[in-house]
Amino acid sequence: RPLSAAGITVLRYDDRASATMTAQFDLVTLRPHVTIAELTHREQALRLHAVAHAQGFIARSVRCTVTHEPRISVGDDVAADDVQIS
Repeated sequence: RPLSAAGITVLRYDDRASATMTAQFDLVTLRPHVTIAELTHREQALRLHAVAHAQGFIARSVRCTVTHEPRISVGDDVAADDVQIS
């Protein structure tokens, strides 16, 4: 379910997706970067991203491998509070 539906206030969202291609797409990497309001929701936000990736909402609609590298920041201090999982 979306972060907002879980009671997490999302302040900013960006995704720096990339792909490699030969005759067709071979690999797509999603890099969602979400800034949330409260530090106490950071781990829950990471878990929800992992669940979404495991359920394959995007990967089911394409024929190539899709990887997921979410980042969660808290408040306006992106550099100090940045967390990434892979």
